[in-house]
Amino acid sequence: DAGALADAGVDPQAVLVPSDASPSGIVDLLTERHPPGEERGGGRIRVLCPVPLVCGGLKEPPVVPDFLASLGRKGFDAVRVNAYRTRRADSDPSAEAAIRGLRKGGGVSAV
Repeated sequence: DAGALADAGVDPQAVLVPSDASPSGIVDLLTERHPPGEERGGGRIRVLCPVPLVCGGLKEPPVVPDFLASLGRKGFDAVRVNAYRTRRADSDPSAEAAIRGLRKGGGVSAV
């Protein structure tokens, strides 16, 4: 969230919001702002990529590896950080119980 980053003291100019909210939109905007070959601090531009760690028997879809590879092809140093876990709810007893409770109470319209 750009507002939260600005509140934390991050320069608003450093916050990029692509018009196409997709991995390719992010890569395109980064490439536009930082053409291939541009360096910072004597090295390639590093891009922190907070992405999900897919676990619990699920297979990681190609979107994240493709995004990281696309950044690399454009000359960026993509730094993968597993920021959260994506797994089936039934692989986590507490999540399964929470979902059952929401279903019983009729409190869920969509997830």
